[in-house]
Amino acid sequence: MTLRISSTQLVLGMQGDDVVRLQDALKTLCRDIPVSELGILGPGTTAVVKGLQAELGLTASGAVDAATVRAINARLAQSQTEKRFVRGAVV
Repeated sequence: MTLRISSTQLVLGMQGDDVVRLQDALKTLCRDIPVSELGILGPGTTAVVKGLQAELGLTASGAVDAATVRAINARLAQSQTEKRFVRGAVV
């Protein structure tokens, strides 16, 4: 999976396909998105973004800019190559 957004940045209150793609990427990275915010960049999703930004060494602004997208994509690529346990088997 690769996160692609058409907006320059995503900020609190935005809605639409870019936000859905962001939330899908966050879920792929095992982050919980509030059900009430699906398709909406609300305070819960923004908090998840801030936490991930801090974890990735970025400024924890909550705004999803080009640097955040690159860092998320790097983490997505890394997670696809890591071994995982699924029901006791390494995949």
